[in-house]
Amino acid sequence: MSTLNNNNNNDNKEANNFCSSKPDAFKSKKVNPPPIRPGVKYINAEDEDQMEIYGFTPNPLKTFITWTAIIFTCGILRLIFHWKPHWMLFCTHNQCSLEKAKKVLLIDHFMQKFTENVVRTMNDQLIYHQIGSSSSSCWSAIPKENGQFEYVDSIVYFENKKVRYVWDNDSKEFHKVRGLDKDIKCTYFYNQKGLTASEQKQRTVISGGKSTE
Repeated sequence: MSTLNNNNNNDNKEANNFCSSKPDAFKSKKVNPPPIRPGVKYINAEDEDQMEIYGFTPNPLKTFITWTAIIFTCGILRLIFHWKPHWMLFCTHNQCSLEKAKKVLLIDHFMQKFTENVVRTMNDQLIYHQIGSSSSSCWSAIPKENGQFEYVDSIVYFENKKVRYVWDNDSKEFHKVRGLDKDIKCTYFYNQKGLTASEQKQRTVISGGKSTE
């Protein structure tokens, strides 16, 4: 009888161990970005959404030749470019510095490629387009570190996956527009006053029309 009880106890322990142990396939693993390569520009460096970024500017001759080929192929080549937009980027643009770029090519660690337009606009035009008002002296507030803002009279940015990246003249890089929920101490909020209507417009412009409250 005691032998039977011992066998039952051993079976229960094995069953509990089996239930408590998770197969490796079901364990969540954090995806680490690939190491930073020298000479390559990045956005979101060392984050899970790290991507390589390359700047491109239009080449009129390459653009003419490409569109001529599209016409001769009755639009078939354009259809291919629709599914491979980075191919059309290579066929119509030259690589350049990010500071002069009209388009950017983004490559993530899964080797997915994205082409995005770089928008350069004065703030009065952007405010009129997004908010419906215009002013002769408009400034936008670009978020910096420690809750500080830099006020500029023009904006250079692109959007990828509904996230806006703004050009920073100091670092010569594009940075993701972040909220005040990152690297900001609670004491910062206790010492702040409410935003004026003008400040709300300035910050709405840079955040792409999202709420700043």
